[in-house]
Amino acid sequence: MLFHVLGRLEVRTTSGHPVALDDPLLRRLLLVLLHRGDQWTGVEHLADALWNRHPPPEAVDLITEAVRSLRRDLPVRVDGGCRIEDGRGGYRLRAARDEVDKSIFIDLAAIGARAMVRLDPATATTALRAALALWVPDALEGEDIPALTDEFTVLADARYAVRADLVEALHSLGAHTDSVPILSAMVAGRPARQPAWCHLVRALRRAGRPDEAIDAYLRACAALAEAGVEPGVELRTAHLATLTGQPDQSGQVAVGVQ
Repeated sequence: MLFHVLGRLEVRTTSGHPVALDDPLLRRLLLVLLHRGDQWTGVEHLADALWNRHPPPEAVDLITEAVRSLRRDLPVRVDGGCRIEDGRGGYRLRAARDEVDKSIFIDLAAIGARAMVRLDPATATTALRAALALWVPDALEGEDIPALTDEFTVLADARYAVRADLVEALHSLGAHTDSVPILSAMVAGRPARQPAWCHLVRALRRAGRPDEAIDAYLRACAALAEAGVEPGVELRTAHLATLTGQPDQSGQVAVGVQ
């Protein structure tokens, strides 16, 4: 893997050595090209993205020089071709799927989802854990590129969905304790989503941690109150089962459901 975008941008040579990209313009340009994948990106689009729709008069020259610098610094392609190609009034970055962590994440997520459909939670767990391990830390840290906001929203949703799939896979394996930190991250990131809170309460109870389950319920109620939402039937039932020590007979709503 040469290009890391699921975290602060990093580039490594084929031998694993980091590539220094200290110029903010180079970093922003590379991020935009990486997130565009194999698509051509026009110079005007790049200028708007890099300067948030207010490019300087010399934007084209600055982009041309930045591309020249990236071509010099980026690791060469296996086939010896140019890493950044020009044409159609713009540029595109050529990278194999196994060279970009974003592409690897998408592929692993798909493997995990297919395994869950096949009722193979063990295989799903392996693939989904590997997918989530690529996110260190949050994507786009230290970068301010409004043009990529929609792209990263899609990725953030995909990350949440992978976490939800992993929780369901772990619960199928009876690994409730292992699901707790994942569910904790889910409710921290999206505190108004009740299903994750519901599964966190259940996971803590089934892991033999009833006091923490009750605390999670109280935190859920506080978070939902801030959003103007009342605890639903599933969440209240999970809480009642914790208080009474009785089996939870409620329906199992999917973790990722709104």
